[in-house]
Amino acid sequence: MKKVLFVLLLAASFLGCDDGNVSVEAFDFETATTRECGEGTDDFFIYKINGREVLIIELNETIFPNRITTSDNPIVLQIPTAAQVTYRLYDGEVTESTLCSVVPPAQPQVLEEWTATGGTLEITTGVVNPTTTTGSTIITGFSHNLIFRDIVFDRGNGITQRNETILFGSYVRSNIYRPTTFENIDIQSCTANNLLFKSSGLQLLALNLSQETYNSLIVNQATTTGNPRTALLDDNDQVFFNVHRTNLNADLICNNNLPTIEKSYISESGIANQSGIITVETTETAGIFTHTIRFRRVILKDTEQALNFTFGDNYLFGELQTN
Repeated sequence: MKKVLFVLLLAASFLGCDDGNVSVEAFDFETATTRECGEGTDDFFIYKINGREVLIIELNETIFPNRITTSDNPIVLQIPTAAQVTYRLYDGEVTESTLCSVVPPAQPQVLEEWTATGGTLEITTGVVNPTTTTGSTIITGFSHNLIFRDIVFDRGNGITQRNETILFGSYVRSNIYRPTTFENIDIQSCTANNLLFKSSGLQLLALNLSQETYNSLIVNQATTTGNPRTALLDDNDQVFFNVHRTNLNADLICNNNLPTIEKSYISESGIANQSGIITVETTETAGIFTHTIRFRRVILKDTEQALNFTFGDNYLFGELQTN
């Protein structure tokens, strides 16, 4: 009887070995803060720290889009060809210098290191546009949610581990095309057309009016309090915001010799009493007329993707003087 029992136990032990493959090992990185190293270089990577554990993703920085992607149509990267993933367990506290220093510190030391050999990384992206009291919905950044699917780790010594799903969590990057603060920049105009604009470095914010609309708004006559002149934006009267590849100046803008556009937003047509409204209040002092121009919930839409924002419900574009 004892011999039979021994044979049964031995057989059970062989059945449970699965050739060195391990399929269950928990990861808990979702709530940890995502950090990056090597931004703007070929050595870029992102990582998360959970106590003595670290999960590292090496990938091309340009993979992260400045656009919205959805969970039913994510960006999918193959591991390890498009994204290299590494798990490490250290013998002490892990800090940024542990991972990002050119010469890593002597401590802590790596106890275990697993390299991912298969699976996919899914990236879905949404916008970050904090709510403001002015109604502004300027996009300040993009939040990228990362999920590993069917990821396989080589744990060494012939042991592999497969995880069906690992939630890496979110990684927020700043919007490189975020509008600058135009409030303290003077409005300029072009003598050959009705373009009113502000520029700062690579960026251009402009109001392009038809002759008829310009003549109805910019009038050398004072308006009464609470009764500004108004116009509704349409295909002929537009606000646009551009980010160009090289710096701008008035000559380039007025001669329509603009450098290459990297990003462009154009106003949507206005809706009476709701959005897309230009208002002008005019005062007069010693024969000089000051026209205060505001954008009432002007919605600017990306010309390439489904992104839009507004500078606010009652945004001060600036003042234009005439005589």
